Amino acid sequence: MSKKLNLIKEPIWDLLRKVTIPASVGSLFQTFYNLVDTWFAGKISAEAIAAIAKSFPIYFVIIAVGVGIGAATNANIGNLLGEKKINKASLLVAQSIVFAIVISVIVTLFGLNASNFLLTVMGSDTASIILTSQVSFQNLESLDLL
Repeated sequence: MSKKLNLIKEPIWDLLRKVTIPASVGSLFQTFYNLVDTWFAGKISAEAIAAIAKSFPIYFVIIAVGVGIGAATNANIGNLLGEKKINKASLLVAQSIVFAIVISVIVTLFGLNASNFLLTVMGSDTASIILTSQVSFQNLESLDLL
């Protein structure tokens, strides 16, 4: 059983270490994912790397929405737990899970239907849009999402 963090009584440096190390490791693995993705795309062609670069702004917006929703949810749940409103906090957790699933479906459907248009607006030609779609679907297949 893990020991709970006491944010009021524990020294700040111990708390920072307990919170930032896992977050840093997660960020490190995300960076490794991007490096490996670029490495293997580079073995295909320079256009494949360009395809990854062109799809990054769309990917970044999706990640920003997810992080924003997560931060807002965590802040609200933290406030409710601090006010000792456990029932409302558990209701908010359930609602946020449903909300995250609904938003994920909406963003996925929007991305599948509007990605070509968004890439055209960003200045991609038809050949690079096709390559971007192929690279993106290969990434999804490697994650067993398709």
